[in-house]
Amino acid sequence: MAEDEKSETPNDTEGNDSGVKPVVDTDTAETSKEIINPILTEAKTLAERIEAGTNRYDKLIKKHEALLAEIALGGRAAAGQNVEKKEETPKEYADRMMGK
Repeated sequence: MAEDEKSETPNDTEGNDSGVKPVVDTDTAETSKEIINPILTEAKTLAERIEAGTNRYDKLIKKHEALLAEIALGGRAAAGQNVEKKEETPKEYADRMMGK
């Protein structure tokens, strides 16, 4: 009996305990088309969504780079800004010295 089990071909799915079942019944070509067509349609839809997302991401990256360049060249960068000092009037100076 052990010799009979060894003589089975690896492609034989009967008695295969691996849990792998064929997806499509190979006897009918129409059944395979019915299964494959919705999968292909969904794959195309997902590919289009990925492409649209990638294009949107590229546009956002370009906008971000342009904004960073404008900030760096426009003198509006966070580091190195000069704070303008407001001149005190004589009254403000007196009030500050008197502790008011």
